[in-house]
Amino acid sequence: VLDTDYAQIDAQTMDPGSELYAFAPDAVLIQMCTEKLYEAFCATAPDRRATFAADTYAHILQVWQRINANILQCSFPLMDDGAFGQFGNKTQASFLFQQRKLELLIMEGCQEVKNVYIIDLNAIQSGCGRDRFSDPKLYYIAKMPISLDILPRVARSVVDTIRALRGNVKKCVVLDLDNTLWGGVIGDDGLSGIQIGDNGGNNSRVKNGSFSFQVFAGATVTVIFESINGIIILLYKMLYSCISCLRYSLSESALLISSM
Repeated sequence: VLDTDYAQIDAQTMDPGSELYAFAPDAVLIQMCTEKLYEAFCATAPDRRATFAADTYAHILQVWQRINANILQCSFPLMDDGAFGQFGNKTQASFLFQQRKLELLIMEGCQEVKNVYIIDLNAIQSGCGRDRFSDPKLYYIAKMPISLDILPRVARSVVDTIRALRGNVKKCVVLDLDNTLWGGVIGDDGLSGIQIGDNGGNNSRVKNGSFSFQVFAGATVTVIFESINGIIILLYKMLYSCISCLRYSLSESALLISSM
């Protein structure tokens, strides 16, 4: 892992002989914090603030185009300076308006620049709140825009994105069983009454629909069913004997997990 110094994005990406290119990384994490964005906005002449988002995105695009690796671009956590009150969303020259416009430009841009992936800090901030996400004192002292409490969540989001890009993904398949993975209702028809595959018997619409689903899912369903068939039967017998008085249905709570 190469960790460059503070405020080195331009220096590292614009210089072909920089540490970044000598390191030849598989992925580059870019975080341009909202606080620095706001400083740049305030330094912009008032008559040019209506184009601040477009100008900033043009610079970000130049950075993207110089990097020959997967780019993890952090979004800008929303910060309202309150200068225009509730009219901030209606005023093009407001920081709130320009920040939201910049977020849209970045989302649209990563559709064109295929090696760019967004680390959605806005989503994390929405979940915990601005007051927990950012610590003004910590930013003033150490220029850290993310609080120590929330930093592990951001790190997890970055790691999850990198793992997904490398194909290291575990999938959870959640299926309804009755009349989906098999034909019939196992609680009513019993183990011998359900229909698996095109094994003849009742040609009802439900049975045909279940068979069509099995064909559509293909090998995935086969692997899942065969690997946990014994567990399903055991679960069914246990639940049926223990809480049959509650009329518990296996089809309402079956969670099938497969690592693919």
